[in-house]
Amino acid sequence: MIDLVVVMLTVPIHDQTFYLTLEDKRKLKEEFELNHGHLNKTWREAVFGPAGCPHQVSNLKITIALH
Repeated sequence: MIDLVVVMLTVPIHDQTFYLTLEDKRKLKEEFELNHGHLNKTWREAVFGPAGCPHQVSNLKITIALH
């Protein structure tokens, strides 16, 4: 019989357990030269991102996400 070990990894941004604040974004830019962008999507538009790419979403209306 094979014993399987399951390791649960948590990635806070992917798990949506917290969001970056303006201060967090400022520090990332200062310390690591990481920039962020904003995207406003309208009805009938889709957004595709690279697999595994961290992102955060703030919904302005009720939405459905397909994974």
